[in-house]
Amino acid sequence: MIDLSALYRSTLSRLSGERLAAEALARAGLSGPVRVLALGKAAAGMARGVASVLPVSGGVVAASADAPIPEGLRLVRGSHPVPSGDSEAAGRALLDEARAAQPDETVLFLVSGGGSAIAAVPAPGLSLADKIAATRALLAGGTAIEQTNAVRKHLSALKGGQLAAATKAKRRLSLVLCDVTSGDLASVASGPTVGDPTTYSECLTIAGQVLLPERVRAHLEAGARAKRPETPKPGDPRLAGIDHELLACPIDLARTAAGLSGEPYELEPSPFTGPVEALADRIVARVLSLKTSKLIALSGEVTVKLPPAAQAGGRMQHLALLLARALAGKPFQALCAGSDGRDGPTDHAGALVDGQTASRARAQGIDLDGAIDRFDSAAACSSLGIALPAFDSGTNLCDLVLVRVRP
Repeated sequence: MIDLSALYRSTLSRLSGERLAAEALARAGLSGPVRVLALGKAAAGMARGVASVLPVSGGVVAASADAPIPEGLRLVRGSHPVPSGDSEAAGRALLDEARAAQPDETVLFLVSGGGSAIAAVPAPGLSLADKIAATRALLAGGTAIEQTNAVRKHLSALKGGQLAAATKAKRRLSLVLCDVTSGDLASVASGPTVGDPTTYSECLTIAGQVLLPERVRAHLEAGARAKRPETPKPGDPRLAGIDHELLACPIDLARTAAGLSGEPYELEPSPFTGPVEALADRIVARVLSLKTSKLIALSGEVTVKLPPAAQAGGRMQHLALLLARALAGKPFQALCAGSDGRDGPTDHAGALVDGQTASRARAQGIDLDGAIDRFDSAAACSSLGIALPAFDSGTNLCDLVLVRVRP
């Protein structure tokens, strides 16, 4: 029986951006050279996949300055999960690359999750500090990613179709690794190549749920009064002729893991969403109801509401501790981890817990309840030796949860 950590790694390898991009181009029958504009957590890997098939030029915007990229491409580093000055420089470099493309060129956009923060150019009238404050407020408020990115598009000069609208090239293809549970391509990296169906008025409604900076709120209000230009919408002539191909989406994580496991499994039919506590309750109920040995495979993205003094705790490590506490003494093992190889602002990819984790914590004097309440799961997981080390997986398809039950 394959170890859960090995199954996790094998799943991510099969769904790597490098592999999927190369396969997609082989199917597309494009002839080179192509100008590549890549952004997101999987940008470097996707670019390597393209370069294995076609000659390339252009730019890659990724979260790591050490990501290996093919000859002919320029790597620019941005920041995640909150944008920085590097992110603004990276976003402007992408816009310059898009504007430099000639009408007879082929432009290949490579889009993956994380691009909203990694490449960030403020809309006219806003500063990077405004965008950073807005991003922090939206993330801390537990806002769904589709809503968060709707606001981000309206604070940006890059997102919501604006990157693709900046190029004059007639032949344009966008390959997308989707980290949004709905599968909405307009939300991945805030849709830099996709017409934006959302409006300033909708963003104002979303903004009512969190405490946004006054300058940001005033910007959205001005847009709702038609004092600022809207983002390009579906059908905008500037976006005509762009083909989009979805390489993989969150549910593919669970499907692939289940298929590779070689054991009886139960697959959640759709990606999980909603509060992390609700997902933990669902998993606990299912584990307790099983009468035979089985692997439960789930993928998706939960929301968390951070306490005022929140520590460095990723949502998957938080989920793992919730399961360890609720299923103490039960015959289970659970791996909860991010598909990009990192769980939140920590040095871990996730955690691996079992029915003895809670008793080991008590024996070592580790307060699981306190760690959960303070959102301090990373420190607890590290002390218990159950944290999975962070790494660059080369993909980004939300989070994976594997639960093995042996009644």
